[in-house]
Amino acid sequence: IWTFVLRLLKRERSEYNRLFYWLNVVVRYRAGLGIIGFGFTKLFPVQMPYPSLGILDTDYGDLTAQKIFWLSFGIVPWYQVFAGILEVSAGTMLFFRKTVPIGAALLVGALGAIVVVNFAYDGGVHVYSSYFVLLSLYLLVPYYKPFYNLFVKEIAAKIELYLPRFKPTFNLFRISFKAIILFVFVGVFFYLQYIDFRYDP
Repeated sequence: IWTFVLRLLKRERSEYNRLFYWLNVVVRYRAGLGIIGFGFTKLFPVQMPYPSLGILDTDYGDLTAQKIFWLSFGIVPWYQVFAGILEVSAGTMLFFRKTVPIGAALLVGALGAIVVVNFAYDGGVHVYSSYFVLLSLYLLVPYYKPFYNLFVKEIAAKIELYLPRFKPTFNLFRISFKAIILFVFVGVFFYLQYIDFRYDP
């Protein structure tokens, strides 16, 4: 689409490194912010709570497949906490260029399992969980060949990424924006989720 638009404007290019870089930034932030929100609901186990007496008194055959899975997840809150730590850590790593491959690989592993669970137990969020896996796979595109060379062929590999040079004022704005986003989505969300976990049964 972008090539077609540039052809109409008679400004065709052979490479779109800058566009690819900014698209990566948008995808990184979207995946990071989305998964941090989900991660905190597991870090403080409120997404899948411990079974209530009313649920335990329900006939097993009356429970949906999704409810059975959520209950089995809810009775092991420390596993839920582990999943939350994994998701929050992976989401936070997406905000920093040097840790993007680690964060994206963690998301593919963690959310890939969640996608399978959603399909197997009819979880109802098939598309949304698959969306995050696809975003993570997209972020790993520049690393496929170097990872293949390193881990499969066992030869030296070099990752070459296009990193634009920013003016000092824009760089200051970029770093400040990232700091504010991290403060809100990691600091404030952490506090709000803790309050929800502590005082809202």
